[in-house]
Amino acid sequence: MRNKSIFLFLIGILFLQPLSYAQQFRPRPSAGIYKDLQQLQRMGTVMYIAAHPDDENTRLITYLVHHDHINTIYLSLTRGDGGQNIIGNEQGAALGLIRTNEMMMARKIDGGKQLFTRFIDFGFTKSPVETFNFWNKQQVVDDIKTAIQQYKPDVLICRFPTTGEGGHGQHTASAIAALEAFRQLEQSNDKDTWKPKRILFNAFRFGSANTIKEGQFEVAINQFDPILGEAYGEVAGRSRSEHKSQGAGTPQSYGISNENFELMAGADLKNSIYDGIDTSWNRVGLKSAGQEIAKILQQFQFDAPQKSVAALISLRKKLSAAKPANDFWLQAKLKDLDRIIIACTGFQMEVLSKTPVTISNSSIPVEIKAISRYPQLSIKSINEVEGKTLAANIRPETDRIWETQAQTTVFKSFGITQAYWLQEEGKNNQFAYPAPYQNEPLSYNPFVLNTTLLIDGATFEIETPVSYKKLDPTRGDVIEAVRIMPDFDLSPATASIVIQKDKDFELGLTVYSRINTSNASLEIYDHAGTLIAQQTGIRLNENESKKILVSVKGSAVSHLPGESKLQYVLVANHQKYNKQLHIIQYPHIPTLQYFTDATSNIIIENWITKARNIGYITGAGDKVAESLSDLGLNVTILSNNDLNNVNNLKKYDAIVCGVRLANTRKDIEQYLPELWKYIEQGGTVVMQYNTSMGLELNNFSPLPVKLSRSRVTDELAAVTILEPTDKVLNTPNKIDAKDFEHWTQERGIYYPESWDKSFKALLSMNDPGEEALKGGIIYAPYGKGYFVYTSLVFFRQLPAGNRGAIRLFLNLLNIGKS
Repeated sequence: MRNKSIFLFLIGILFLQPLSYAQQFRPRPSAGIYKDLQQLQRMGTVMYIAAHPDDENTRLITYLVHHDHINTIYLSLTRGDGGQNIIGNEQGAALGLIRTNEMMMARKIDGGKQLFTRFIDFGFTKSPVETFNFWNKQQVVDDIKTAIQQYKPDVLICRFPTTGEGGHGQHTASAIAALEAFRQLEQSNDKDTWKPKRILFNAFRFGSANTIKEGQFEVAINQFDPILGEAYGEVAGRSRSEHKSQGAGTPQSYGISNENFELMAGADLKNSIYDGIDTSWNRVGLKSAGQEIAKILQQFQFDAPQKSVAALISLRKKLSAAKPANDFWLQAKLKDLDRIIIACTGFQMEVLSKTPVTISNSSIPVEIKAISRYPQLSIKSINEVEGKTLAANIRPETDRIWETQAQTTVFKSFGITQAYWLQEEGKNNQFAYPAPYQNEPLSYNPFVLNTTLLIDGATFEIETPVSYKKLDPTRGDVIEAVRIMPDFDLSPATASIVIQKDKDFELGLTVYSRINTSNASLEIYDHAGTLIAQQTGIRLNENESKKILVSVKGSAVSHLPGESKLQYVLVANHQKYNKQLHIIQYPHIPTLQYFTDATSNIIIENWITKARNIGYITGAGDKVAESLSDLGLNVTILSNNDLNNVNNLKKYDAIVCGVRLANTRKDIEQYLPELWKYIEQGGTVVMQYNTSMGLELNNFSPLPVKLSRSRVTDELAAVTILEPTDKVLNTPNKIDAKDFEHWTQERGIYYPESWDKSFKALLSMNDPGEEALKGGIIYAPYGKGYFVYTSLVFFRQLPAGNRGAIRLFLNLLNIGKS
C-alpha cells in the first residue's frame, strides 16, 4: 500500500498545486480554481532549465503559467548547496535544504512546478570546463533527458547561453548539457522517445552582461492580470524574494515589456514559442473536452464554485472512458480535474497531533476535522496507509465541522523524516537518489491518512498528512507535518576536539533518548573504524537528554594524522544508532530536520597563541566563533551594548567580524567609531570577507579598501608568500606552503582590488590562467593597533578543522601580541 502511495505521489506531484501535499487539505479560492480550469483547457509543458535556485526567470514563469496557462516546470541542476547564506550559518547540504524549500515557496507564489537533478553545487566555477571536471557531463545530460522523458515538455528554455555570458561556470554548463540532451533525443530512433519541439535561450541583461540582440524573437509579457489583481512582474517579485538565504529580494514590476529568445536548436518559430505544437485537447483526439471546459469556464461563478461540480464530474466520466493513443496527457489532466472538483466543493480536512514529533513503530492520538460546502459530498472512509479504517460513512453537515478522535499508527516502514537526497552520502558530486525518486523536489511524506470521498456518487481519493498546529503570537496558526524521529540521536559536545599528542583526554556527548533502555553502550571509532574507547552500562529513560563523558587514552589515538575524524555509535536494544539531529527553523519555510553521522574532528595541536580572549561581532552567519571556542579560546559574542563604548572592548585581545558584516549589519554603523578607537588604543580587529554588492557599511574599514568580485575558486591554487619575513607569517606560528594544503571548496572570495598605502599584502594566489590576486590578507597599523582584512574562506576551513588555516588565523589574532 505504501509503495503504491509513493508511486502515485511521484507521478502526480508535477500536476498538483505547489505544496498542496505538504500540510492539511485546504480548498482553493475561486480565482485559483478558475486559473486551474484555464490550465486544464491547455495541453503542453514548458521546461525552464538552469543551474541553481534563484537562477530562474520568475517573471517569465508567472507569465507562462497565468497568461499562457501552460504547465511550466523549472529544472534546476542543483539545490544551491555551494552558495553563501546571509540569514544563518548553514552551509553545504544544510543550505541546499533551505534553498530547496525556499524554491518551493517561490513556486507556490508563481504557480510553476519544480524539479532537481542529482548534482551537488560544489561552489563557484569560472568556466564550464572547470564545472565538468567536477560533474560527469554525460551524466548531467542523462539527468536532463530523464526529466524530459518523465514530463514530456514541448519547449525547453535555458536561462543562460552556451557561450559564457552567464558568468558562473555552472550556469554555462546547464545550457551546454540541456542543448546536448535535446540533440541526443533528437537523434534517437526509438519511437517511444519524447522529443521536445525546440530549445530556446532566454536572453537577459544582467549588469554589464547583455545578451539581448536585434533579430531575437520577442514576447510581450508583464501584463496586468485582473484575476490575480496584479501584473505578472509583481507576482514574480514576490516569488523571487523567497530566496531569502541569498538576499535575492526583487522589486515588483508592472507595465508591459519584452522577453527575448534565441533558437538554440529544433523547429524554427515565427509567431509563438508554441509554433507547430498543438496545445488544445485535439492533441489527444478529444476536441469536445476542450469545448466542455470552455463552457464550464464561461459559466463559472466565483461566488458559487460548487455549481460547476456537476459539469466537471460529467466531464470526468467522459475522460475516464476515453482511450487516446497517448495516455500521458489524459492521465495528467484527470489528476488536475480531480483536484479542481474537490476544490469546488470547498472540502477541507486536517489531522492534528498534539506533539510536533513522534517515533516510528508507535501510535499517537489525533484529532480529525473535516468540513464541506457541498451537500452531495460524503466521506466513505478514513484509513491508515496499511488499510485500517478509523472512520466511515460520514456526511458532514454543510459548512459545519465534523470531528472525531482516533489513534493512528506510526508504522516502522515510514522511517525517519529526512530529505531523501540526504539519506545516503553523495559521491562524485552527486546525491544518491534512492528509488523510486528521480528528480522530485521533496520527500514523500508517508505519515498520512487516506480518505475516500463520494461527490455526486463519484469516488475521489485524497491524502491528509498528520500535522501539528501551534499558535504563534506574531504569525498566527503555524501548521507543519509531524516529524518522525529515531529512538536515539547523538550530539557531540564540540565539532572539533583539540588534543595534545600522546596525552589522555575526555570526549563529551549528549544522547537524546525517546524510549527506555537499561544497558546501552557508547562506542567511539577512529576514521578507519578502529574502536578507541567505549562506555557500557548506560541507562536511558524515555525523553531524556543525558550528557556522557568518555575517557580516551592518548595511546589509543597516537596513530592518527594531525587532522582526522572520530565516529560515535550508541548500541541500544540490539541496534546501532550513529546519527546527529540538526533542526533548521526560519519563519519563511517549514521546520526542517536532517541527520548526519555523529562525528567530531580530532586535531592534534600544532600551534601557539597568546591571544586568548576574543570578541566576535556576528555578520550574516558562520561557525567561526564556535570553531575558535573549540580551540580553547574564550569567545564572547558582542552585543550592541558591548560595542557602545571602547572601554567595554579593551579586555579583548582581538575582535573578529563575522562574514558579510558590512552587507547585513547596518545597525553596526553607529558603533564603528568605538571599534576604530579600540584599534587606535592597541586592539586588533580582523574583518572577514564582504561582498561589493549591497554594502550596508561603506566605511567598513578605518582606512580605504575597495572590494571587487574577484575570487580564487581552486582550493588547491598555489599560494605565494609575498612577505616571508613579516611577523604575521612568523609569529607565533611560522606559516609555509603546508599550511595551505587540504583547503576545501575555494581559497578566497571578493578580494579587495585596491587599498590604502598603509596596508601590507601578505599573499598572492590565482586560478589557472588568471592574474594573481594579492588581497587575500591585508593589514595595516592604525594608531597603536592593527586592522586586518581577509577574503580567505576561513569560515569554511576552521569548522572543517584545517590545521594550516587555524595556524594562520591565530597569527592574525596575535598580530598585536608580536
